[in-house]
Amino acid sequence: KADDSSFNALHIMKHRRLNYEDVVILTEALKLNKNLHELISINHTIDCRSAELFGSMLSSNSSLNTLSIGDNRFGDEEIIALISKVDKNNGLEQINLEGKKSLGPIGAAALGSSLHRFSRLFALTLSGNRRMGDDGVASFFTACASAAKEPLALRRLELCRLELSSNGLLKGLQFNGCAANSGSAFENIETLDLSCNTLGVGAQCDAFEALLVSMPALQDIELRDCGLGDAAASGLSSALRKGAGTKLRRLSLAANKISIGGILDLANALSSCSAIKQETFAELNLRGNEGLGDDALAAIVKVFQARTATNFKLDIGETKVGVETIQQLAHTPSLVSLSLAGCRSVAILLPIFFQANNYPSIEYLSLSNCDLGEDDVAHVFEGLLTGALPLLACLEIGANPGVETNKSSGMPQQNLDGPLGNLVLKIKEQRPLVDIHWRIGDSPIKQ
Repeated sequence: KADDSSFNALHIMKHRRLNYEDVVILTEALKLNKNLHELISINHTIDCRSAELFGSMLSSNSSLNTLSIGDNRFGDEEIIALISKVDKNNGLEQINLEGKKSLGPIGAAALGSSLHRFSRLFALTLSGNRRMGDDGVASFFTACASAAKEPLALRRLELCRLELSSNGLLKGLQFNGCAANSGSAFENIETLDLSCNTLGVGAQCDAFEALLVSMPALQDIELRDCGLGDAAASGLSSALRKGAGTKLRRLSLAANKISIGGILDLANALSSCSAIKQETFAELNLRGNEGLGDDALAAIVKVFQARTATNFKLDIGETKVGVETIQQLAHTPSLVSLSLAGCRSVAILLPIFFQANNYPSIEYLSLSNCDLGEDDVAHVFEGLLTGALPLLACLEIGANPGVETNKSSGMPQQNLDGPLGNLVLKIKEQRPLVDIHWRIGDSPIKQ
């Protein structure tokens, strides 16, 4: 009520009371408040009466930009109650409705039909609402397209863990104007997260083409652990070959059981993709596709070898990487970040990293969980002392037998006063800009 300019965020913790009477007081105060920007209360039951109060508040408040309310019982009826009271909102930028177990197709459709009322909403999270499924996602897309007279402001959409198949994705997007490549309510979407769905089931080729056409501004697509396999990877490749995905900057296909057939098709498609030719595509994640061997990975690397822009990031951790791939990467001047975490063959590949002129632009290298012994780690440190990897800023080498760490110091447990410890001290002296992370959690770069 005091509208304190220093009071910008309110997180109501689980042990705090928030009943209907409290919501009345809170929402009335927020109608006039101009300084609170973030409201989070995800551990309290918000019934329909309280949801209506929040909706009325949102019609008056234009300063609140982040909203996440309701525990896992916040579902269809509560969503409908909330949006029924929102005439227009010019403040909210982010709405998080993750993990509402009661949110299904009816609530998803109601939410979709209301998004055009939020003129500044750029991020929406619906992840973890497994009741939505194919019908819920299709209803959401269809409602958005039906209600919006112009493209939504939405830039980021998270639809993880929804039990969504390619059929559900296609059903919603076909209605969304994609056939004519116009009128899409989602044509401003830049980031789409579909992780942990079942997109390997259904009409993958048509679904991916519909996705990329109806969302022409897409830059970042996260498809981790979607059970894609080679068939779905080829479906995505087909869409890319048809000219879709012109704005693409990042693609994650991690943990999708893709093997050589799917990856060769993808390499072929990427080689003709305009985002590759214009060198705007910058990051590819293939981690956890354990069936990928050296031939398949080398084919992907060839696509990026001729680039001049130093902006390429590659994650091929937990694959069967071999000599050919590592040698090709060594002469890929655009490569600035490489993760080999979980690759058990790294020890025999280490000499390639420290040959003269190899990896001239690399800034980040992950060798975590690669089964490196103490001698292998010493080889890495000695290589750095020769001046190899001249631009390296971060080396992640945790979760290896050769660097069991002391919990109090965070430094290698063994031989702190011996050869390994001496090498560490020399690196700190000669290359102070190299940040060595002994544990995966120490790294500021997401794994």
